[in-house]
Amino acid sequence: MKNRLIYTLLLPFLVLLGLGTLMFLPELSLCGYELRPVNLLSDVGVSFEPKQPLLSEEPVVLDTIPVLKTDFVAEHKEGLTYIEDFSQQEGDTTYFVGRGMEHFYEMLGSVKQLGRPVRIAYFGDSFIEGDILTDQLRARLQTTFGGSGVGFVDMASPTAGFRQSVRATSRGWKQHCITDSVRFDRSRQGPAERFYEVKTSAWTTLSGNPKGQARHQDTCTVSSIYFRSPEGITLTAKINGEEAQSFHVMGSDEVQSLGVRGRIGKITWTAATDSIGSGDTFFGVTMDSEEGIILDNFSLRGSSGLTLRTIPDHTLEEFGRVRNYDLIVLHFGLNVASARQTNYSAYEQKMREVVKKMAHAFPKASILIVSVSDRGQKYDGQVTTMRGITQCVKYQQQLALHTGTAFWNLFEAMGGEGSMAVFADSIPHMANMDYTHLNFRGGRKLGDLLYDAIMDGKENYEKQKAYETEQ
Repeated sequence: MKNRLIYTLLLPFLVLLGLGTLMFLPELSLCGYELRPVNLLSDVGVSFEPKQPLLSEEPVVLDTIPVLKTDFVAEHKEGLTYIEDFSQQEGDTTYFVGRGMEHFYEMLGSVKQLGRPVRIAYFGDSFIEGDILTDQLRARLQTTFGGSGVGFVDMASPTAGFRQSVRATSRGWKQHCITDSVRFDRSRQGPAERFYEVKTSAWTTLSGNPKGQARHQDTCTVSSIYFRSPEGITLTAKINGEEAQSFHVMGSDEVQSLGVRGRIGKITWTAATDSIGSGDTFFGVTMDSEEGIILDNFSLRGSSGLTLRTIPDHTLEEFGRVRNYDLIVLHFGLNVASARQTNYSAYEQKMREVVKKMAHAFPKASILIVSVSDRGQKYDGQVTTMRGITQCVKYQQQLALHTGTAFWNLFEAMGGEGSMAVFADSIPHMANMDYTHLNFRGGRKLGDLLYDAIMDGKENYEKQKAYETEQ
């Protein structure tokens, strides 16, 4: 037999050679931001200075952040990073939506009288993947304002084996995602930038997790499935393993939802092959409550947020009718900031389109821009804040200013310069050793900080209303 051991040794050599070559590529940009450089030796503390100058050698001059003109003076707790609201400012009418936190605070204040839940859609990248940060934020809000369940979950959850807030299993679904390497039909995607088709008889099961870190997630009172079926469809729902209920839904070209109620600890939704039409599209299922707080996590690994522009307007508007939101959170930046770039004006300009799209689809919702977190980079054996992070934060603040929305500086809240290294090196660890991503422990800490900022904003909003009433 011919000895082919040499080919086994040759393959890793060629891979290393190829990756080594990538280390010397010049700066590459896509959609207005720099792609990450390749550095095989980053884990041992060896860094390479860019051989070409930064895209902006001179300090980037940003717009001056105005001071709101009001006699009322907000009071914030010492050390708190509070939410800045720019909805009362004037801006470019092309993108200015004037949608700060007022509506959301109003809904929180009247949650017990609404007769419906207050819903949050939290869009982000891998920083919130697996419900990190959002799980704790949801739990804190549900403890204060009521509610249960984890909200929206994909038909075949990409984080099923990682997410602790819900147990999700599924079979028979064909997933299509905006990040697919082959052709993706953008016209069929939902708010999670994914959609699903039935390969065989398909089912999805969600179970509450009583052993999870957060509370209020072991049971829920409502479970719904979201889909589009032009010709009509028959679906079944099985609650807590009991006898399945069958439902026939009339056809429609719009997004529809079908819900069941009860004390639900486990729910299984099934779509049989013989009832599926060629144009049927599925998005996800939920574990919700009929009042209190619902928070949907829409995370997409590797996202800059810009691909949200590709979701069809009519799809978002249809979701707005069947699952309306009171707060839209846009939390991106990890896949935007780089060590070689300081000017993010092109990115900020494109993100204005995302804000405008969300404001149009959800015409009453408050909109909150959450800044990028700290991100560490090794240089000469030391982990420091990646150059570009602080400027990215400033441009995200400008995004809120130019669109008349709200802004929360996560970078500052977690400690600013070098804070990700502190999180990663703490005992016990609160972040991974890539100095980029949180673990669940760190997520709980930042979830608490955002909860505190929301409660601070609500308190000051109510004090300002009372003050203005007395004048």
